[in-house]
Amino acid sequence: MSYSVYTAVIAANSYLGIDDPDMRFVYGLFGVAAGIFLLLALVRVGAKFKESKQVERSSWRTFDKLASVKGLTRLEVRILTNIARRGKTKRPSQLLASIQQYDRLVDRAAERNWIEDDDLSHLEAARQKLLRTNRVWDGQERRNFERAKCTFEIETTVVTKDAIDEELKTAYTESDEKFLAALSNFVSSERRESTRILDLSAGGLGLLAQDKGQFNTDDYVGFAEGDDRLPFSLASLYGRILDVEKMQEQGQSIVHIAFLPYESELRKQVIQVVYEAAESSGEEEPATAKSARKKKAKKKPRPPADADPTA
Repeated sequence: MSYSVYTAVIAANSYLGIDDPDMRFVYGLFGVAAGIFLLLALVRVGAKFKESKQVERSSWRTFDKLASVKGLTRLEVRILTNIARRGKTKRPSQLLASIQQYDRLVDRAAERNWIEDDDLSHLEAARQKLLRTNRVWDGQERRNFERAKCTFEIETTVVTKDAIDEELKTAYTESDEKFLAALSNFVSSERRESTRILDLSAGGLGLLAQDKGQFNTDDYVGFAEGDDRLPFSLASLYGRILDVEKMQEQGQSIVHIAFLPYESELRKQVIQVVYEAAESSGEEEPATAKSARKKKAKKKPRPPADADPTA
């Protein structure tokens, strides 16, 4: 406020008989308001920092569980954890799901001298374990991890992890009801596209899809029945993308997906389909045709053992 304006206000107050304002009181009010705004800003910053720490801890817990499942030793996990933290990796679980990302991190760590020469042998051993656990089933795995080739046309819907994070705005696990509700809402509202199952197991599947850049590691996928009728329901199945193999010349991608936790009864149905497909793997007949043939065979009565085949 300029001096002339201030003088005019004082003169007006004197003429109207109004006492001069206590400026200390006015300044005090401004100070209290500024303090409240500053306090709210600090609380908001603190809440965001706490939330980011919760998400980070959750990511590292997932990393530790995956490392244990894939057979990495404590020393291998410790070395990989150290270089992942130095590299400020936001999603450490991606390192165990994508060999490309794993190799990029190790190469960068070697270039920047984050690791010693002795560590390289442990990192190479860890890499071999990741390659082995990511390979297609060879017929020697346990029942729940068997993977068999089969062909089903289905529809898929991609939901990005960023969209889920933005929707929930808090730490979550993939078994939380709030996470599943948000994922279901996104799947029902987003656009579907036709894809083809290449191989199937109780733990996940491989998809063949047109490469439009829509599939990315750690994003989620919902499924729906397509042109083929499946022997089990896809309505309650969701998956997380582990890796994407791009086929540049064909303009297609092979997408490796792990199922999120689902009901045991549905798991039994999936395992049955896997076994039927595995039994017919030496034939040209796809799983869908074999399933239909079996149903038809059950309806057709068998002739007596002593019947004349020429009759």
